[in-house]
Amino acid sequence: MKRFIEKIRGRSIPSLYRSFYAKLWDYYYDYKYRIDTDAHVQLENLDISKEQKEHYYWYEGTKVRPLKKLFKHLKIPKDKTFVDIGSGKGRVLLIAAEYGFQKIIGIELSPNLYQISKNNVNTFLQKRSIAAEIDILNIDALDYNYTDNEAIFFLYNPFDEHILKQIVLNIKSSLNRNKRDVKIIYANSIHRKVIEENLKIVKTERISIYNVGFSIYDI
Repeated sequence: MKRFIEKIRGRSIPSLYRSFYAKLWDYYYDYKYRIDTDAHVQLENLDISKEQKEHYYWYEGTKVRPLKKLFKHLKIPKDKTFVDIGSGKGRVLLIAAEYGFQKIIGIELSPNLYQISKNNVNTFLQKRSIAAEIDILNIDALDYNYTDNEAIFFLYNPFDEHILKQIVLNIKSSLNRNKRDVKIIYANSIHRKVIEENLKIVKTERISIYNVGFSIYDI
């Protein structure tokens, strides 16, 4: 809550309302399903190496309401494989399952966040009759073995431009092996130039929903 207060200080009334409304949705989502996706984890408390902490960022869950509205707006076919790179506590995986994606993959470096996300997914699926296949991998995103069928990649700014460039080049290699339509959804896209300079982009869309910014790329 302290970090939330710092974020909203000095903002306009409409902006404050949007942020507060989105935050209430986050609290309600965790309460409704008895899960833990909202609490932040600072970088110094992540169980990753010192070298990795130089490139990776702290955990903050993607806002529930903005992401739900974004999926609805994009009208993505639900038979596509969805990959969350830096899946944290698994909130995006759950929202993707609610949306209707049948194959969902989460990639998370931190063993602790990985275990929390596994618990969250299990608890969620006990409460919802959803047939989605959700796989979570406790690996470095750089080591992910692409099946070359992934179609939707989601990132909530999990690491710096150095790591992002390597991820983008891995996606590019996958596309070279199997040419297909791919969509990249990048929330809080402070390093978006890395994507724009290294991939052939067909369409770009930038959207702000309840003060959460998304850059969406059709590749």
